[in-house]
Amino acid sequence: WVCDSFAFGYYHWQEDYPKVNILISDNAPEYKLIGNRQGLCWIHDARNYNKITPFVKYHQQLVENFQYSYWEFYKKLLDYKDKPDKELKHKIETGFDKLFIPNTGYFDLGKQIKKTLKNKNELLTVLEYPQIPLHNNLSELAARIQVRKRDISLHTMTKCGTKLQDAFMSIIQTCRLNGVNAYAYIRNRVAEQNEIYLPNIVAAKII
Repeated sequence: WVCDSFAFGYYHWQEDYPKVNILISDNAPEYKLIGNRQGLCWIHDARNYNKITPFVKYHQQLVENFQYSYWEFYKKLLDYKDKPDKELKHKIETGFDKLFIPNTGYFDLGKQIKKTLKNKNELLTVLEYPQIPLHNNLSELAARIQVRKRDISLHTMTKCGTKLQDAFMSIIQTCRLNGVNAYAYIRNRVAEQNEIYLPNIVAAKII
């Protein structure tokens, strides 16, 4: 806890990197300390409904119907991101309250709906900031690569080793995302031929 507290304190104190304005994350409370505002990931919220395991056929049908309505509502959020509109915004806000009604007739489903209702503002952050994503799957998949590497090789032995590992993993993943052969890129840089330069490739895509 002390180490985490110092890390958060340093993050807000340092000026080398810009602070995150809106952070899309799961509902872990520590994420509230990072961005000026926390938006919640819809995919993480949806997973909670997948964990519900009803045994009664009637309850199974309730969950199935709710999940169908859930993803239909999600499609409206995607439509709003593409074309923000005041009328659609109002429909989404009212539609949220109509969809997430705890009195479903199935206790476990109602219990989870209550949790989603508490996070309404965070889940609907996109209505104020249409440019943000509705989920953080891409960042989670990127982090998972580091986790798989740790599972295979445990950890590095020195600070220099950590820096080298991070640098090469960043290069390889950036190459992969941009359709560049990582081996050819590293060989090109070592030979000082400078025919391929990742920063230029990435900058060109951003522009």
